Amino acid sequence: MSKALKIWGGFLFVTGLLTAIVFLEPTAIIMGLFLGVVPGLILYVAPSIFLYSILLTALIFLLRPVGKLRWALAPLILACVGFYIPYSANQATFNKVRELTKDDIDVASPIELGSSIALIRSSNPFRNDHGECKSLCLRLLYNGAVERVLVGTHSKRIEDASVGWHDAENFPLTAYFIETRDTCPPGPKRPSTVNQRILLGECLMSEQATIADAETIYVTEPVTGPRTFALVASRKLGDAAVFAKRTRVIRKTEDRLQTLFQKTETTAEPLFYPVLFGVIGHGSGAGISGSNAQTTLGFLRDDVVQNDLQRFKWADERRIFGDFDEPVKAPL
Repeated sequence: MSKALKIWGGFLFVTGLLTAIVFLEPTAIIMGLFLGVVPGLILYVAPSIFLYSILLTALIFLLRPVGKLRWALAPLILACVGFYIPYSANQATFNKVRELTKDDIDVASPIELGSSIALIRSSNPFRNDHGECKSLCLRLLYNGAVERVLVGTHSKRIEDASVGWHDAENFPLTAYFIETRDTCPPGPKRPSTVNQRILLGECLMSEQATIADAETIYVTEPVTGPRTFALVASRKLGDAAVFAKRTRVIRKTEDRLQTLFQKTETTAEPLFYPVLFGVIGHGSGAGISGSNAQTTLGFLRDDVVQNDLQRFKWADERRIFGDFDEPVKAPL
C-alpha cells in the first residue's frame, strides 16, 4: 500500500470517527465551541467532509478506466452534483413561495376604515389578553379613526376557513368605544396619555359584539398548517414544505368581501449550497444542547423568512392607518 493511500485511509478513519462522535453525542459540538471554537467547528463539518470523502473515493475507483484523468474528473463530478441537487430542489421550494405571495396587495395611501373595525389575531394559549383593547385599538379610538374597535382571536389553523363575516354567529368579539361621562369606570393599566383622556371623561367602554358588526377586518391568519419539523424529512433531498401566515385588511361591500391589503409571510427551508450533511436538532431546550432535544444526521437546511409580519408590522400599519397610527395625544 502506497503512502498516499495510507494517509487517505487515516483521513477517512479520523473523519468517520468524528462523525460517529457527533452522531452519538451531538452536544460535543457545543463543548468543542466552548473549548476554543475550532474544535467545535471541526466537529460540525466532520460529517460533510466524511460523506464527500467517501463519495470521492468511490468515484475515483469507478473512474479507473479513464486513467489519471479521474483525479480531476471525480472532484468535478462531485462538485457539480453537490451544487445541482440543492439548486434543483430549492427552485421547487421557492416556486411555492412565489405561489403563496403572488396575490399580495399593497396600499398606496391609508385605507378608509368606516365607523368600525375588527382587530383579530390567532389565539395564543400563553396569553390571557385576547379580548383587551391594546395599543392599536387605543390609537384608532382615541385618534378618531373609527367609532368602534372590535377585538378578538380565532383558532383557525389552515386557509380552508377564512376569517370573515360568514363566521358571525360563532365568532364573538368585544367591542370598544368611547363614551363621555363624568366619571369613568376603572380599567387595566394603559398609556399615560390615554389615562389622562379617561380622567377628563373620555371613558373606554365595552360590550359584546360579533364580527358581523364590523365594516372592516384587520386579521392575521394562517395560510398553511402550523410549522412542523420531522427529523426523517432531514434525510430527503427534495423540495421542502413552505409555511405561511397572512395579514389582510378586508372590507364588506354590498355583495362581497373586498381585500384591500394583503401581505403573506413565508418560511422556507432550502438546502444549503453545496449539500451539507450534519447534526440536526429538534425538540425542547436550546437547540441540540436541549435536555429533551432529538437529533439525527441529515442534510442541513437554511431558514429563510420573507415578509416578516412581526418585524415590519409598525411600517405596514403606518401605511394602512396613516396618521391614526400615531401615539395617542395628551388632552389640550
